[in-house]
Amino acid sequence: MITLDQVLLLQEKVEAAVEKISTLNDTVSQLKSENDALRSKCAELTKAFSEKTELVSTMETTQSKIEESILKTLTRLDSIEDALLGSQDITSAELQTTQNNVTQEEKPAEVQQAEEPEQVSEPQIFQQEKTEIPENQTSSEPQTDLNGQFDIF
Repeated sequence: MITLDQVLLLQEKVEAAVEKISTLNDTVSQLKSENDALRSKCAELTKAFSEKTELVSTMETTQSKIEESILKTLTRLDSIEDALLGSQDITSAELQTTQNNVTQEEKPAEVQQAEEPEQVSEPQIFQQEKTEIPENQTSSEPQTDLNGQFDIF
């Protein structure tokens, strides 16, 4: 037969098991809510990551377009500079030719034929370097000689 002590012991064990089951159910519901919160946070972070990745991609595309535009602009500036330097060389050569023609025309024909080519001395070189600036050229622009070299003095 079953004794009263055995029934009471069984009752205590059942009550302990019910209490553990209740505690475990509470823990499970708490873990489920934490899991839901973490899934929600993971979805938010995944969405933010996707947005940031898209933003980085857009920025890289924009940066490459900007770099390309800068390179095109620098190329255009180089071509403009080359054109200006080329025209300055031509202008300097024309100016020198014009000056030579003017000095030749001022001399009588007999003197022109009688003169032999002179050797250029240092003072004449300095006089050539100190030519006047044409009206369409500002003083901040570099002067060039016939060889296309810059006069830095």
